Amino acid sequence: MANNNQFRNSFAKRIDKSKNKVDLYIKRFVTKLDLKLVESSPVKTGTFKANWMFGNGLVNSATIISTTPADNSQKINSIKINGQILYLSNSLDYAGALERGHSKQTPLGIARIAIIEMQSEANSIGAELRLL
Repeated sequence: MANNNQFRNSFAKRIDKSKNKVDLYIKRFVTKLDLKLVESSPVKTGTFKANWMFGNGLVNSATIISTTPADNSQKINSIKINGQILYLSNSLDYAGALERGHSKQTPLGIARIAIIEMQSEANSIGAELRLL
C-alpha cells in the first residue's frame, strides 16, 4: 500500500511540474508574440503600436491615446492560466484595415504574419523547456 501512495504522490508531482512547464511555455510565447506585434506594427503616430492590449479570458477592447506601447509582459507573467484563453488585441477603429494590408509599411498585415514568424519561436521555447 505504501508503494501505491508513493507512486501516486510521485505521479501527481510530475503532472504538476508538467502543468507548470506548459503555463510557462504559454506565457513566454504570448510575451514574445506581443513584442512581435508591437515591433511589426506600422508607425505613423505610434498610437496603433501602443494599443496592443492583453486580455485573460476576454478580449481587452480598451484603447489609449498614448504613443508608448504598454508593457504587457508583467500582466502576462503574473496570471494563473487555469485553462483561460489569452488574447492580444488592438481595438482601434482602423486595426482591421491595417490587418487587411491598408498600409504600405505592412501590406500583408500584422497579426497573421507575426503568427507565421512565431512558429519557429514556438519550437525553440518548447525545446528550451524540454516539452518537445
